[in-house]
Amino acid sequence: MQWFSLPGLFYGVAVSATGTVVLSGELGLVEFNLNTQELVPIIQEYQGKKLVCNDVVIDPTGHIWFNTINEDATGIREKGALLRCNSQGQVQEVFRGLGYGNGMGISPDGRSLYVVDSLERAVYVFTLNSSQIEGNLRNVKYDHKLIVAHENEGVLDGLAVDRAGYLWLTLWFGGKVICIDPQSQARVREVILPVMNITSVSVVDSQCNPSTKPANHLFACSSAISWPGGKSLSPWYASELPESQQGYLFEIDL
Repeated sequence: MQWFSLPGLFYGVAVSATGTVVLSGELGLVEFNLNTQELVPIIQEYQGKKLVCNDVVIDPTGHIWFNTINEDATGIREKGALLRCNSQGQVQEVFRGLGYGNGMGISPDGRSLYVVDSLERAVYVFTLNSSQIEGNLRNVKYDHKLIVAHENEGVLDGLAVDRAGYLWLTLWFGGKVICIDPQSQARVREVILPVMNITSVSVVDSQCNPSTKPANHLFACSSAISWPGGKSLSPWYASELPESQQGYLFEIDL
């Protein structure tokens, strides 16, 4: 295991085709070289406003998709947006109106983009067509919304898509990871963990490879840091939860 010091708070990570990683956070989008530890800004402002990006994913064509948030210690200040950045660094807004954009993922066939909205406890589904390869956003459209969590079981946070197309989602305040079939919207599985604030999840095979073999492992992270902006989303029992003194990384056999 390696540990890297970073100059700010980062909330999302995606691996590029060149082996570098794209980080999303309070510095916008940056590219981080794991070998040289060089940090290169991709975009930090959009339409004259500083970008705070929550999560990020890279599609098979190399386009970077990310969502924005705006919050402070008093709560969520305004709704965020879903944006896309192409290989030339050009950014376009795809959708505005995310209550609180969070985890993201792309279906195995590359045709669907999933975006968590924590405020609505839902997953937005966007349809991606081949026209996006030429940079045409007219056929990148909002399709429908999956309501996948109940008010009293926590707040949706992280998202990962396995090779069968199932969605794995973490629940802040909920202490578990759930698996959803996006076609039937049925809950396929739940994994209960011994901490409450589960933040992110990855699905890999036994060699920790996310793409070549059927997945049989989950890695899930928890947080010991409170979420000031999420006070309005906390369930009635949140004040009674014990505070965790540290975050954890869980490996889960499926």
